[in-house]
Amino acid sequence: IYISFILYPYYQKKLLTPLKLYKMLQIDIVGFDGDNLKLEVNGHSNKGRSSPTRDEEVQWKVRPNKGIKSIEAIAMKNIAGSDNVFSSDPPRSINAQKMKWRAKTNNNAEDGAVYVYNIEWVKDGDPTIRTYDPIISIRPVKLTSDNFLYNVVLTTAVVTTLLAVTLAVMLYFSKQENFRLKNIDQITEPAR
Repeated sequence: IYISFILYPYYQKKLLTPLKLYKMLQIDIVGFDGDNLKLEVNGHSNKGRSSPTRDEEVQWKVRPNKGIKSIEAIAMKNIAGSDNVFSSDPPRSINAQKMKWRAKTNNNAEDGAVYVYNIEWVKDGDPTIRTYDPIISIRPVKLTSDNFLYNVVLTTAVVTTLLAVTLAVMLYFSKQENFRLKNIDQITEPAR
């Protein structure tokens, strides 16, 4: 258990990344107030502040019948203190109506990194492009009892599997060696 605790950060980034359950932060665009969009995450208003973890998919989805025609662009604002946490997988539209966008945070994004960005959007019946500027900050992954226990079980399973394979290989080759030695003894033993 102590070794699992010490190696947790390594396993979290290197070993568990391909094995973890699919993670996604969905930002629902539920309406607007003037030029400001109203955003929700998991059914709760977030006042334009969202916090995914590193290597997490982020989706922006416009709810139907809310007076929003489309999202024209989602792009980082070039201001001091804004980090491009989506440099390897930037925001892009995933449907023709531009009502759904996705991106994925970088695997190496720093904890607490802030991404200040613009959502350029169009209201139903009005071609004027409006701009809303929310913030995304990378939420640190904390060691909790749930993911710690998961890592202990996973580490134990991996180590047990490696030991079982090693033991099976050793037994196989030792039997092969004993068989070979027995045959050599029979061949070299003088006939009586």
